[in-house]
Amino acid sequence: MSTPSQPKQNLLKKITHQDVESAALPTLGVFVGLLLAQIPFFGPFAGFIVMVMQCLMNVRPKGTYKERLQILSYVLLILLGTTLWGIIGTYHWVNVVLGVILLSVALSYWRHFFPDDWRSINAPAAALYFFSLAVKANEIAVVAVLISGVLAILLQALMWRVWPSAFENRSPLMRLRSRRARKRTHKLDLSVASLKPDLWRYTFRLAFLLVLSVWLISYTHSFHAYWIPLTIVIVLQDNHSDTLKRVGGRILGTFIGSIIGSFILVLHPEPVLGMPLLILCMFTFLLIVKHNYPVACIFLTIYIILLIGQQTTHSFTVAIERSLFTLVGGFLVFISSFILFWNRKQIQSS
Repeated sequence: MSTPSQPKQNLLKKITHQDVESAALPTLGVFVGLLLAQIPFFGPFAGFIVMVMQCLMNVRPKGTYKERLQILSYVLLILLGTTLWGIIGTYHWVNVVLGVILLSVALSYWRHFFPDDWRSINAPAAALYFFSLAVKANEIAVVAVLISGVLAILLQALMWRVWPSAFENRSPLMRLRSRRARKRTHKLDLSVASLKPDLWRYTFRLAFLLVLSVWLISYTHSFHAYWIPLTIVIVLQDNHSDTLKRVGGRILGTFIGSIIGSFILVLHPEPVLGMPLLILCMFTFLLIVKHNYPVACIFLTIYIILLIGQQTTHSFTVAIERSLFTLVGGFLVFISSFILFWNRKQIQSS
């Protein structure tokens, strides 16, 4: 019979040196982003800056310096593009509907175009789109994304010099990032028409759910309702069993993290502790996310509650909204998993 400490021990045993290395760079990006967000000009767009810094520091391009810079430039253009999509969406509801449909196709295409790094790109790109809609962003948001993106690319380039062993093709971390790339035996077709049927089914499901979610948002009066479509983007997978696991892990981790984050805010920690707590939560999330998604979501939720709670006196409201909107997004995905375009062969493992 297992003891209560056994799951924790098993999780710690799963964490490798490569996991620590993989979590270090995006955490550094978050730290720099938080510092940059202290500048009054960028203050209202702190979420944009931190998301861009984390995304670009989490992508691990391979090849020559020129090829690496090219890939990072592509990613920055994606982040700028989704931010602009969100700004355009604020003009009319038709723009929103068209925007989420285009976003659904784009998310599937980026899975195809960035087979090693799409997980590091899709969630931040979608978050920037829905952030832009929620805050009714303007051109300053684009400037914030551009400046923080260029800074992140320069920081990446600096790390290539400071820590070259982690970026060599034969380094353990790069081998970990390149497993799927090594399996490819033919030139990758990058046209949209080359997307596999599973990805097209995923696109249709995602587009339907996102359109439904933005319709629901129109009936809410909460700024944080964008967590509904963002939850859909994050938990929806291209097979039934993985989707159900992701939904359960997201809801459970968010609920527990909201309670813990609210309790920390009630204690009114000193401002000098705020930054270390945020960095610790983000690093822990990145460290364990591929090993235990529900536990990782706890730390991610604490990070979000602390980040937003420090800027408002309604910390419990933020925690409740975080849990409620995550539950709504997860519920929509859960229901859709039984009725929308699924390959039923995948259900056997659920």
